[in-house]
This record gives sequence, C-alpha cells and structure tokens, in this order.
Amino acid sequence: METHRLAFDPARGEGVVFCEDVPPDGHTWRYGVIAAWVAGVQEQEGRLAEALGVDWFELDVQVK
Repeated sequence: METHRLAFDPARGEGVVFCEDVPPDGHTWRYGVIAAWVAGVQEQEGRLAEALGVDWFELDVQVK
C-alpha cells in the first residue's frame, strides 16, 4: 500500500483503509477510501485497482 501511496496517511488526511473482519464469503475485502474530494477517491480507487492487478470495474464489483 505504501509503495502506491495508498496507505492512510493522517498528515495528508487520505488513503485506503482495509477492514479487519472477514466478510461472509471469506475471500473478498472490505475497504474505505478517504479523500477530501470525489476526484481524490476516484484517483485512489484507480491506483488500488492497479496495485491489485484488477480492472477498476472488477474492483468495484468484487471488492466493495
């Protein structure tokens, strides 16, 4: 996460936070994207998809 500047950074007030619990299906991830603006959320979601090696649509459907 840090390599892609996605880890939550309190100084910047933005980043991606993964939930610790395991969802019912046992293999998807729950996460939240924190940013000051909608464009910042979208940009971070794009970088998250890139970091995970998935298409953004696949990320949106399967991970959220």
